[in-house]
Amino acid sequence: MMYRNKKNRKRNRIYYKRVQEIIKKKRLEEIFAFDKDLKKRQSSSSKLPKPEGYPDKNIIIVKDGKSIYLWNKGHLKAKNLGGSDEINNLSTQTSWTNYLAYSENGDKRQNKECMKYYEKMATTDKAISYVVNANVSPGEKIPRIIDIFIDGKKHTINNYFPGLEIDYKTGEATVRPEYKDMITISTELEAKNGGDVIVYYKSKKAEVYWYSQEQLHLQMNYAGSTNAICSCSEREAIQKGLYHSKIEK
Repeated sequence: MMYRNKKNRKRNRIYYKRVQEIIKKKRLEEIFAFDKDLKKRQSSSSKLPKPEGYPDKNIIIVKDGKSIYLWNKGHLKAKNLGGSDEINNLSTQTSWTNYLAYSENGDKRQNKECMKYYEKMATTDKAISYVVNANVSPGEKIPRIIDIFIDGKKHTINNYFPGLEIDYKTGEATVRPEYKDMITISTELEAKNGGDVIVYYKSKKAEVYWYSQEQLHLQMNYAGSTNAICSCSEREAIQKGLYHSKIEK
């Protein structure tokens, strides 16, 4: 009887894991298909200081020609809960953990993987105390786990992104085999272009290209440009007559 119960528990865990993977993939489909504010929301963090572990070149996740950044400069304590934009209130968070995992009326287990879920909980319950700790393992720079204390009760979430294997020391990532038919990342795009580097340029009257899509977007916002951002290999950009931006850091 004990052996049978153990076997059943194992079977249930496998089933649960498969169901959760299906839910995550469905949420990713929704994000890329319906979230029109992705670019706006991601660019809003460009002016924030870089927290520990935030990479110089952010990883870009691509699906059906649409892209999102892997890494965010995430607030530990949200601004609506009294947090600031100071570096001691920021940590390097995946966009999934920071805000993408959460959806109104979405799967509760999945919503619990997101900072936004606990911020809403604290607001709804009118919490008196809200404390967040980002836990970085020895030898690494990016937190794997984030602990949230709401009126003393502890909640823990993993700082990850579905379908990716993440190096928490460097911020680099690779796509897991079961997600390769769904998403790609910048390093894979480079490989498809013969190992060349992917660069970015504005769609109209472009003269220069940028290595960082984030920095180009910030520069375009500053200049009041509403052009779309295009990408290609650096080799192709040079063939188009473009040259590297002299102001890119």
